[in-house]
Amino acid sequence: MLDGTASGAERELVIHPPAIVPVARPLDLASAEQATWDELAPLALAERTLTPSTSTAFRHLCEAIVMRREIARTIATDGLSIDTPLGLKAHPLLTQYRGLTQRVEAGMLRFRLSPIGKPLIEDPKKTEGDGFDDLDDPTDDDDDDAVN
Repeated sequence: MLDGTASGAERELVIHPPAIVPVARPLDLASAEQATWDELAPLALAERTLTPSTSTAFRHLCEAIVMRREIARTIATDGLSIDTPLGLKAHPLLTQYRGLTQRVEAGMLRFRLSPIGKPLIEDPKKTEGDGFDDLDDPTDDDDDDAVN
């Protein structure tokens, strides 16, 4: 029997995860950051990635998300390019937007708030037939048309 590489303690944590410890929202967050915290904190708590020791990093994630939205709004208002004495140039905030996007994506992964590929637990799928039911002709019940 294969057991994988998890230690006994790691397997026990999967079977009996620790209790969720509530983490209070910082009182000095701006309103947009509070809304982001309120939206994402329950998900991070359920994943057990938001803890008292990770709350500062979670706060930074909320701040980065809000800043990214504000930069996106500015770029949408101004346009992707701006007119300069040397001609059209890319909006100067595009570089900051790209950097913040990368930081937000990394933070979302860190707190397990974004998809990371296959689900950890997949729903069992019902299988009926031999897998070729869509290809079978219901009026043809023999295999005499197979090529040899």
